[in-house]
Amino acid sequence: MHQLKTRGERLHLGWLLKELVRDGLLTQADATSIAAKQRRADEAQLHPLDIIAARQCSHAQTSESLGIVVLCQWLATKVELEFVVLNPLKINVPVVTAEMSFAYAQRYGILCIQVHPTELVVATSEPFDLSWIESLEQTSKKTVRPVLAKPQEIKKYSL
Repeated sequence: MHQLKTRGERLHLGWLLKELVRDGLLTQADATSIAAKQRRADEAQLHPLDIIAARQCSHAQTSESLGIVVLCQWLATKVELEFVVLNPLKINVPVVTAEMSFAYAQRYGILCIQVHPTELVVATSEPFDLSWIESLEQTSKKTVRPVLAKPQEIKKYSL
C-alpha cells in the first residue's frame, strides 16, 4: 500500500494530481489547470476526486474520459482496495444499521454495505483515513473490510 496510508489522513487534491501525472493518467498542464481553478468557493465542500472528475479531462495516454469511475478504479488499485459501485437495493438497511449508527457513519463519511457473520464491508472514499476501523471492530466483534466507493454515492445513500 502507498506510503501515505496513515490513520486519519484525508485525500488531498495536490497529492491526487501529482500521482495522476506520475502514473500517466493526467497531463501536467491539466493538473496545473485543475489546481489553479480549485480555489473556487463552490468547490470547497467537494471531494478531491469529484473536483478532478468535474473538469472532464481526457486520459493522457488513451483519450478516455477521466470520469469519477475511472478515477476511483485507479485510486482503488493504487491503495489496494476493492472498488465498488453502491447499489442501495442490495443493502439490507436494518442489518447494517444494527452494526453501525447513522451518526457514526456520518462522522467518518462511511457506509456499511454488507454484514457477514464475521465481517463488515464498509465503503469509504477516504482510503487513507481508516481510523474508524479499530473501534468498529471492537464494537461489532467482526473484522472490517474497507472498500472504495464514489464519494457522492456514499453521501447520497448516507442521508
